[in-house]
Amino acid sequence: MKKNIQENSILLDIPLFATLSNSQLEKMRQGMSKIKLGAHETLFRSDQTADRFFIVTRGKIKLFRATTTHAEKIIDIVRPGETIAIPTLFMELVTYPVSAEALQDSTVLAFSNQVFLEILKQSTQTCFRVMAEMSKRLYRQVSEIDQLSLSCAPRRVATYLLDKTPQEEAQLQLDASKQVIASRLSIKPETFSRILNTLSKKEMIQVDRRTIHITNRDALEKFATGDGCKN
Repeated sequence: MKKNIQENSILLDIPLFATLSNSQLEKMRQGMSKIKLGAHETLFRSDQTADRFFIVTRGKIKLFRATTTHAEKIIDIVRPGETIAIPTLFMELVTYPVSAEALQDSTVLAFSNQVFLEILKQSTQTCFRVMAEMSKRLYRQVSEIDQLSLSCAPRRVATYLLDKTPQEEAQLQLDASKQVIASRLSIKPETFSRILNTLSKKEMIQVDRRTIHITNRDALEKFATGDGCKN
């Protein structure tokens, strides 16, 4: 019984499930499995049937697709509290569109698509929460597509640094390797390092291993909105 209470408490902490009744939470709990992954372990591959969705509770999971040259294009990095594969709820007999792999030791909760769909039919509020989750992810991805298609590499890097650093803070810790971040920005790792070096020489940032200090935010913002693409 204590285990059930603890697991229901975990589910209640997940915004997606906040409106569920006790009986609905129990259904989700019964169909839930906890998956622990070591660094570089695969959660699922793009050729597997998409019959579950996931919520990350610890660590980081990268979503990626293999290119025709067998390289990886990282689509997203999913962090604790975020979901994976929610859109597959509304697709019949499909495979996952991407592969998922742990960047570090991670834990995810896996849920049955079928069970959750049955609950959605009973709960309008939960349906709206799912729509909000999908809309938020779509908005973020559209913004990222704009950045990748309309901005040059230096502006992409500058925008990334600004997005990861709230206005009231002056430093950030890179939470993934330069190779992973570079793939996320659709540039080569050496290009990412070269741009960081350029920004450092321009005294906009200081790089201390994986810690980046923003020393001139105004200049970096100007660089991100236009100057970064000037020859």
